[in-house]
Amino acid sequence: MPTTRSALLCSSDARGGICRHVAELTRRVHASGWETRVAAPEGTLSRLSSFGLPDEVATTHLARPFPGLAALIWDAVQVRSLATRVGIIHCHGYRSGVSGVFSGRRPVVVTAHNQFPIRGSTLILAALRKADAVVAVSSAIAAELIAAGVSEQKVIVIPNGITMGPLTKDSQRLTIRHQLVSSLGETDMSQEKQAVLILGIGRLSPEKGFDILIQAFHVVRSHSPKAVLTIIGDGPQRRALEAAAGSYEQSGILFLGEAPDARSLIPAADLVVIPSLQEGQSRVALESLAAGVRVVAANVGGLPEMIIPGQTGWLSPPADPGSLALMMLEAINSEPDCYALRGRQWLAERFDEDRCWINVLAVYERLLYNRVT
Repeated sequence: MPTTRSALLCSSDARGGICRHVAELTRRVHASGWETRVAAPEGTLSRLSSFGLPDEVATTHLARPFPGLAALIWDAVQVRSLATRVGIIHCHGYRSGVSGVFSGRRPVVVTAHNQFPIRGSTLILAALRKADAVVAVSSAIAAELIAAGVSEQKVIVIPNGITMGPLTKDSQRLTIRHQLVSSLGETDMSQEKQAVLILGIGRLSPEKGFDILIQAFHVVRSHSPKAVLTIIGDGPQRRALEAAAGSYEQSGILFLGEAPDARSLIPAADLVVIPSLQEGQSRVALESLAAGVRVVAANVGGLPEMIIPGQTGWLSPPADPGSLALMMLEAINSEPDCYALRGRQWLAERFDEDRCWINVLAVYERLLYNRVT
């Protein structure tokens, strides 16, 4: 017999916001009295650990000795072995969902963190239809899943949430800003106060749209010469993006690479830009709104559920550098205080982290109840 109040949390290759989400969910599930295990590839486990997995939670490295479809099958075999005495299997990401569902164990919850993919959609759709519950992190993803053929009764919208502390004090913000500006080579405090600091944070891969941001920033810089753009993150496009940006002295664009403390740098910014071509939700948007920082984002995926034009930020059509530049200039010239207040109010109403975790645990409890009855 399985141990009913036990959960196996599985993830495929993941980074950034998904890893933060899985690590925090693991802490919450464990703190709620559930026996908890996490299974993921070695690199993902390392990233999860950096976000603070509890010492008492067991972890299992999902080996990947085979490529392609064989890797999915092997993952399913490993999950089947791990889930012999588990009450709930919770898979994060579509690839993980395929392996979890076809492990043959039940019940299985799949969280869709990103928009429904075209590649591999037939196999993914088959898995989602067999899953016992599918959690979508935004209404936009839920609509895509239902349109693709997943039963509406199985799809539950539970957004990623955030716990908001007090706004960063001006003195603390100035210290963070000084540290960031110093990394740009600007140590003159008078220049520091005059600079317009813009942040872009995320994986440097095509779907994140950083090439669009660079094109837009060239336009912004021609109208606002004191603007500087700092891009935080790494990925396969980094070299190409650096070449498109040009030297910092000429372009005002600096690449910081990976920064584990990226969240702590957000309060230093005057503006955060999210130029994604696809986005399930956005941890960066949540953290920026919570920090009271103005946000310009592409009108894709779950972003419009957080960025409300005229209230919590600015939306631009995706893949449109000209429109993005106009929105950035409008944001730079706006009064930040009203957006900070409205953004934080919106988060408190819609994206409270405690409520989100309670809703996930409620899914677990419902599936367990249905299983034993």
